[in-house]
Amino acid sequence: MKITQVKISKFNQGSCLGLASITFENIFVVTGIRIMNSEKTGRFISMPPQKDKNGNLVKNKEGRVMDLCFPLSKDFRETISSYILDEYNKAESGYEEPKLPEVTMNEEPDDLPF
Repeated sequence: MKITQVKISKFNQGSCLGLASITFENIFVVTGIRIMNSEKTGRFISMPPQKDKNGNLVKNKEGRVMDLCFPLSKDFRETISSYILDEYNKAESGYEEPKLPEVTMNEEPDDLPF
């Protein structure tokens, strides 16, 4: 599955550094992914949590917060994490993707420059 867009909203609220959304194949978006920081493990992502009708976090029998959605494989989780943390690091350093001029093609094939 191809990741087609990652958006980052930076802020600093305790161990939460920001929020991310990730788009897959321009047809499916996951929002509310938290970018976290831990003194032990460094930066990591946390998938959006499940909440009950009162807005409380839903926990399993062991008391762990249950994710609303999540990757089924370790490799896919690492891929998602890598994309999001790379974009966060770019945003943190002030890097912006160069904006390319919009190109429109004439319908006439003879007007092509090559």
